[in-house]
Amino acid sequence: MSDKKRKVYVVWSNTDLNEGRGYEFALNVCETMATAIRRGKGQYVQGGDCRVTEFESPFIDGQWLAPYYLVPPTKEDIATQARLDVENNKRKARDAAIEKAKKLGLSDEDISALKGGAP
Repeated sequence: MSDKKRKVYVVWSNTDLNEGRGYEFALNVCETMATAIRRGKGQYVQGGDCRVTEFESPFIDGQWLAPYYLVPPTKEDIATQARLDVENNKRKARDAAIEKAKKLGLSDEDISALKGGAP
């Protein structure tokens, strides 16, 4: 990890531009305060100007990092992710079993026959 850091300016907006009941997120990350002020002009709730904050951005893995809005999952997303995790775990277990079978000398045809494919 690098010790390189630089000062940047974050332009904050809101996901609900009507009443401001949403979440704040980084609309822009700028190198200068003047750019941030210009980019945030009229971009906030009810056409107001965005809040601008100074941020120290670290240089990690070849890129400058800055804050962002992490979208939280909905109840439906959580349920879908649980199904995806189960499917992914089944696939990993199946792939591991096939790899073990190949190490024991079974051919692709043998494995296909075990899975119910053509003999």
